[in-house]
Amino acid sequence: MFVSIIQVAIAVGSAVGGTIVDRAGFHADFTLGLGLALLGLVALQRLAALERPATASSLDCACDASAD
Repeated sequence: MFVSIIQVAIAVGSAVGGTIVDRAGFHADFTLGLGLALLGLVALQRLAALERPATASSLDCACDASAD
């Protein structure tokens, strides 16, 4: 199922890109591609900023290290 979704996404992307090239030209197609790539980079940056790295205090073990 996952492979099918990837294949459909590739086909739709090719169809949309071809339509843009036919109607607006190569310059518009590459400009749109640049805009989408930048939008993807911004989304990745925002997602990375939302993740909180683990602090050292949360990694400390509450167990006693002494041998019994």
